[in-house]
Amino acid sequence: MTVGALEQKNLSNLVVADDQFCITSKESGEAHLFSAKTKKLVCSLQMNGQCNDVAFSGDNYLFTAGDQAEVWQWDLRMRRCLGKLADEGAFSTTKVDVSPDGKWLATGSKMGTVNIFSLSDSAGGLLEEKKPLFASDQTPEKTVMSLTTAVTSLKFGPTSEVLAYSSKWKKNALRMVHLPSFTAY
Repeated sequence: MTVGALEQKNLSNLVVADDQFCITSKESGEAHLFSAKTKKLVCSLQMNGQCNDVAFSGDNYLFTAGDQAEVWQWDLRMRRCLGKLADEGAFSTTKVDVSPDGKWLATGSKMGTVNIFSLSDSAGGLLEEKKPLFASDQTPEKTVMSLTTAVTSLKFGPTSEVLAYSSKWKKNALRMVHLPSFTAY
């Protein structure tokens, strides 16, 4: 498939938001943002390494996660990276999601580790403009190590009270975490 002027061979992930959608390319480390109305390429965001997953946060932010255990926060209006967060304890981040209320960021790794970060207390929360929603040296509020295979699905519930995650590589490998108590089920 051709995206912009480049031929992309490994378009691996599709994430849809209200008026836009994003397709990631594992090979080039790019996240391609498209308009849902026109189906045209709006911009391509380049990160270091592979781009394994993306998550939209509100109308203005996109988070990308990749094989170098970093989460990048992008300002979609300015089309630039606002900050990077080290995904502690992971060597390859496979999944990322932001809670619907914008208070939590969760990551899943190739090792089965799930990290939950607070967005609201770290750098001013979602109301601060043009600033990262996390501190670059921020540590997770909770690390859950209840899977032994790669996290292949990770999603917050609509009320932001439950985080569900799973691995397709092992039978019955579905877990849930209640927020904000961090009780795992």
